[in-house]
Amino acid sequence: IQSQITACSIETKIKKELNRQNELLKNENEALRSHNEFLKNKVNLLVKEDEFHSKNLQFIKKEVDWVDEQVKGNRHCNPYHNNKVMDDLKKSVSKAVNNYNQINDK
Repeated sequence: IQSQITACSIETKIKKELNRQNELLKNENEALRSHNEFLKNKVNLLVKEDEFHSKNLQFIKKEVDWVDEQVKGNRHCNPYHNNKVMDDLKKSVSKAVNNYNQINDK
């Protein structure tokens, strides 16, 4: 009888320990799931930011190309006009760079 009681006690202790370890694994699994979701969201945000920056840089390049064409086309014309076109370009690029920096600061 004593050996049966001891065996039952050992079995109970083993079951409790297995249940405890199982609970720990469940908690760890849930934490990993949550962290994985966080990382997925962060990656999606970075992809969207990258797409935005790419479009912004394409816009700046088009602005620069347009102004370059204006300056080339007006090379023999009024120097005041060429200076104004260059000033407009500087303002436009400065604005785009400021927008880019504001987004990166967030």
